[in-house]
Amino acid sequence: MDRRDATRRITYSAVCTAIAVTVILISHFSPMRIVPLILASLAFYIAFVRCGALYGIVTVAVSVLICFFVSGINTTFLFLCVVFAPYALIAFFMRKLSYKIMWQAIVRFAVTAVFFAACFAVMVVLIDYIAGTSLMTLIEKIGKVWAGVIIVVAALPVDFFFCYASDRIITVSYTHLRAHET
Repeated sequence: MDRRDATRRITYSAVCTAIAVTVILISHFSPMRIVPLILASLAFYIAFVRCGALYGIVTVAVSVLICFFVSGINTTFLFLCVVFAPYALIAFFMRKLSYKIMWQAIVRFAVTAVFFAACFAVMVVLIDYIAGTSLMTLIEKIGKVWAGVIIVVAALPVDFFFCYASDRIITVSYTHLRAHET
């Protein structure tokens, strides 16, 4: 890796970290605490794709640490650590799987469904135990299986959007970068 490539990776990682931290802070201080974290996950994913796994992990670690120091352990922090940061890594490994080819769409759909179902199970335990917010009353009304199904069904369009948006952002970013080099 030459010096310019290392500088480019550090710059991408720093910018993605800044974007992720900004989105995390916005989600922490706004009524919508979870939805903006999708954009933080997108920033993590861009760091993984443009800089590699090592710089992506550094981007996630720095962003999570800043979130912890600003807000402590709360629902936003738990969702970031359990759902959105790991999802960026999983999306990085699934980046070659497209929704345009049927078998790839089925594999991506299955991996995403299993991931979000596991996240749901972990979040129920953590939110009830650590954050003190009880989801059990809602889950008891509709049942654990139906609550899991609802979460997975709601999360799959997020993966579809994430797949489409990340491809568009990275393509535009690369084209824009090359335009400046010429």
